[in-house]
Amino acid sequence: MTPSSPRRILAVDPGMQYLGIAILEGEELIWYGVKTFPGHDTRPQIRRDLTSLRQNYQPTVLAVEETFYAQSLL
Repeated sequence: MTPSSPRRILAVDPGMQYLGIAILEGEELIWYGVKTFPGHDTRPQIRRDLTSLRQNYQPTVLAVEETFYAQSLL
């Protein structure tokens, strides 16, 4: 990537059992997906997946959506 080329962004939407991920270059969507994680301790799998994406796409910006905690109305 040259200094004049668009920024490559790794965007992450974390959740309890799902992880939304997108790779953008400027305004162009390069890749996206939703990873599902059955089980309780998902951190090792999330770490492996994000590391792999970082190595493959070499983003220059990381954007993480703030986690939303829904409360039951019952």
